[in-house]
Amino acid sequence: MAVANKATEILFKTTYEEVLFDFNFIEVLEVGETITGTPAITAVPSGLIISGIVVSGAKVQAKYSSGTDDVKYTVKCQAVTTLQKHELVGELYVRDIP
Repeated sequence: MAVANKATEILFKTTYEEVLFDFNFIEVLEVGETITGTPAITAVPSGLIISGIVVSGAKVQAKYSSGTDDVKYTVKCQAVTTLQKHELVGELYVRDIP
């Protein structure tokens, strides 16, 4: 499995928001390599709801909702391609602004 850590920025949302975020695999895919099937997206710790996973070219988009206030989630996206498996990792911070 090829692993690429792309946690160059921390994304933010509130507990009551539903937001769309993308994982972009363009930098890890080889020429002609495409994502197959539906990637698996997980978050640690539990409590974040992930739904509506859609693949568009090299991008994997999902909707994130709920979560616990003042918690930073590590979100992993594993995508199987025509050649191998790739994993990208990001961080999502849930914070309700007073």
